[in-house]
Order: sequence, then structure tokens, then C-alpha cells
Amino acid sequence: MGNLKIGDIVARKSYGYDIFFKVVDIQNNGKDEIATLKGITCRIQADAPASDLVVQPEEKVREYKNRVNIDYSEDLKSTCSFKKSLVLSKKQLFKRYAKG
Repeated sequence: MGNLKIGDIVARKSYGYDIFFKVVDIQNNGKDEIATLKGITCRIQADAPASDLVVQPEEKVREYKNRVNIDYSEDLKSTCSFKKSLVLSKKQLFKRYAKG
């Protein structure tokens, strides 16, 4: 796959295009090109044969980033809500034991 370049944003076919990566290095082992990849929205590094990678158009990258940001926002809201309920539970315990 000679058209893959360092800096391209790609996804792996074999993983159903689940994570988008930036190509940070390309090595040729004599048989295949192997790309070293870094996640663009999460801390992950991987390598993959160039034949498994599909360069993603700018619009798809934008959609992916928006989707990931929405997922992160929902996770953060859920975490904050859970933390708030723990604080309330802790206050209720203090009140209960302070009376007793």
C-alpha cells in the first residue's frame, strides 16, 4: 500500500474501524509495510500492516471526534452524578451516626 504516509489518519479494517489513529512511522520488513499508529482521541499505540488500514477522509475524522467527545461528556456526567450520590450517602451516614 504505497500511498500511506506518516501523518495520515487511518482506521483498521480488521477491528471494524473502531478507533482512528495517526500514522507515526512506517517500516518495511521486506514483505509488508507495517505502520506504527497512535490514537487520535485516546492513549493507545498499535501497529498494523498497511493493507489493514484505510485512510479516513476529513469529514469522517470530524464525525469520529464529535462522537467520541459526546461519549466522553456522557461518561463524565455519569461519573459526576455517581460521585454526588456518594457524597449525599456519606452525609446521611454522618447524620445517622451523629444522632445515635
